[in-house]
Amino acid sequence: MNLQIKSGHGLIRRTTIDLNEDDFKRNLIEQLQKLTNEMKPDRVSDSDNAIQLLEQLADKSAHNTLLTQVMSNCFEQAISEYIDSKIVGEAVFEILQMTPGNGLKFSASFDVYPVINLPDLKTYEFSQLVASIQQQDIDRTLLSLQRQLQEWKIVDRASLPGDSVIINYQAQNMGKAFAGKAMRVELTDTANDSFQGFEKGLTGVAAGQKTTIDITFPEDNYPESVAGKTIVFDVEVLQVEAEILPEIDSEFAKSHSIADGSIESLRRTIGQNMDTHLQKVIRMKNTLNLFSEILTNHPVDSIPETLVNQEIQRQVCDPCEEVEGVESYQRAMDPADFTELAQNRVKRSLLIYELAREFKITPDSNEIRLRLEDLVEEYPEKERIIDWFYQDKLRLAGIESDVLGEQVADWIFENFKTRQVETTYAALMDF
Repeated sequence: MNLQIKSGHGLIRRTTIDLNEDDFKRNLIEQLQKLTNEMKPDRVSDSDNAIQLLEQLADKSAHNTLLTQVMSNCFEQAISEYIDSKIVGEAVFEILQMTPGNGLKFSASFDVYPVINLPDLKTYEFSQLVASIQQQDIDRTLLSLQRQLQEWKIVDRASLPGDSVIINYQAQNMGKAFAGKAMRVELTDTANDSFQGFEKGLTGVAAGQKTTIDITFPEDNYPESVAGKTIVFDVEVLQVEAEILPEIDSEFAKSHSIADGSIESLRRTIGQNMDTHLQKVIRMKNTLNLFSEILTNHPVDSIPETLVNQEIQRQVCDPCEEVEGVESYQRAMDPADFTELAQNRVKRSLLIYELAREFKITPDSNEIRLRLEDLVEEYPEKERIIDWFYQDKLRLAGIESDVLGEQVADWIFENFKTRQVETTYAALMDF
């Protein structure tokens, strides 16, 4: 078996493997015996019979599958003796020559992992976010729970922030009139008015009144016909309604799974749940910030395209939907939109695995299981989907990388110089 390896662009390698007739027949016999269980071993033990059986395969895909397996096995045997770098994914084969009596000559193209040179982490001072749940955070969460059960009451007064108004409106744009009838507008927060003045213009008006509101639409995320333009709305207020929230009492507490109806127990439970979520978010953000800082100062310039393509597929496809019988949801996503995100994730993963190897850290299997359970929570037959993930290590790669990344980040925070940065639940959650 002759082997030649050439470097291609970046991390791409290409090798040519030349099998003489005897080696080709021997490998062919081995694969025929594996793939043709119904055949008697003596039917494929003779090399000439093996060649004849290959030629007689009427199914073109079976013919190609057999040859691909022969090339794959020969490639794996040969490459381990000639290359030190770890191969990424599967090689792509191309038959260069296959004629009777002359064996098989083929090429294999493949990616290899880059060499990651680790920086001296002693030169860094890493920032570590810290936060805790405050009483005002619990108050805001309670208000959100109340608003899930809110009612509206018609009031005979001018509208206030927090009210809801029912309106008719008319406007013109580029000579075309458009209108809306009996549209509800909630005056939730005039400070965060997404229409830059619409809610503010509806504050302080009463039923039966008319008003004119000039709306300047933002440049982004709006149709070209209105983006960046000011449209004049003629508005008629039909009704003003005040928000009626349920009392935070024993019945309210019981409706949120507090058996004894204690408000104190409700607040404590809410605080504990919020803190559990908060600490997960902090850990994730600290991990991302840490590796982003390292990669900014010590970039990974060359990454395997194979890994980038695999990561793009993870982003655009829900892996759970590949399990037979799991409901599929329509998506309209362009894989090209995820290229930069995929490249960044691959760079981070390569750094994580190299640091894990350096610090002798292995992925926590219990944590991986918990992440899987969170991932499939919305699906029926959760255990079947989890089992499907465990059947192929490649399916677990993204989850394993995230879990390992947090373990490595925790280790770095514990063993290298850090400074704590105080933040809040509201800032982290945009709450």
